[in-house]
Amino acid sequence: RLLHTFGTVAIYVLLYVVVSLLVGAFVDISDQSDFGFMLINLTVVVFVYVGLTIYERLVYGRSVRIMTSRRGLEPITVLWGVILLVSTSIVTSPLEGFLPPDNRVFPDGGWTLLATIGVAPIFEELIFRGRLISMFRQTCSPSGAILLSAALFAVAHGNFIVALNAFIAGVILGYFYFMRGSIFTPMILHICNNALAYAMMELSYQEMSAYELITSSKAFVVVYVVAAAITIVGLIHIINTLSRADYRTMRLEQREVEIDRQMEDIESTGVNVDLNGEEVKDAD
Repeated sequence: RLLHTFGTVAIYVLLYVVVSLLVGAFVDISDQSDFGFMLINLTVVVFVYVGLTIYERLVYGRSVRIMTSRRGLEPITVLWGVILLVSTSIVTSPLEGFLPPDNRVFPDGGWTLLATIGVAPIFEELIFRGRLISMFRQTCSPSGAILLSAALFAVAHGNFIVALNAFIAGVILGYFYFMRGSIFTPMILHICNNALAYAMMELSYQEMSAYELITSSKAFVVVYVVAAAITIVGLIHIINTLSRADYRTMRLEQREVEIDRQMEDIESTGVNVDLNGEEVKDAD
């Protein structure tokens, strides 16, 4: 299991590096136009997704279908997810003063907007929640799969403060994907999150912390306390829910191991036994 888990992590990193190098060889990465920005991002995420799908089929014999339940479109679920993402972002905002700033510069234009709120959210969710979580679930518990996919999601974002928020967001998005059984929920939440970030960038608020945006210190304290309360309640709920899912998964795996053992006993001894290990005599 550990080998397969490491293999999944390694193949993602390898795909990302190789595809990025190939894109750099054939596409002018110095192109600062918004179309060039969109094209580079689209090429990388599409090839990484296709590569992961092929790897999953080769290693596990099949590619698990990405969950698309309509429950993922429920407005109350999306609203709760947006509130939780915004709250966690506010809670982590004081750390921005202790971490390296995000100095990335993005070109302006419609293609950049499309890449930010269209290409990136859709394909990143297909990669990190759709493909990677299903691959990690082959060898890990639900919580383990979500944490590993969130960690890779954070690494993909590079910058420390962005990576920190990306990891927390990755856990939240993974939780909604797993519990709602739909890729639509994390996609919509990711789109909303990126749309908000893009709006902040266009309004020149990107480099400002939540404290700087809220001019009144008293108002910031109120907002921060509310955000912290929402974050704590949300994370406790996520931890409890995933803990129960892990326990059910463990019990199911133990049951499957017991059934396999009983079947081996039957084949080796010819004695029919029930699931409790008791001999079952054939009726005359």
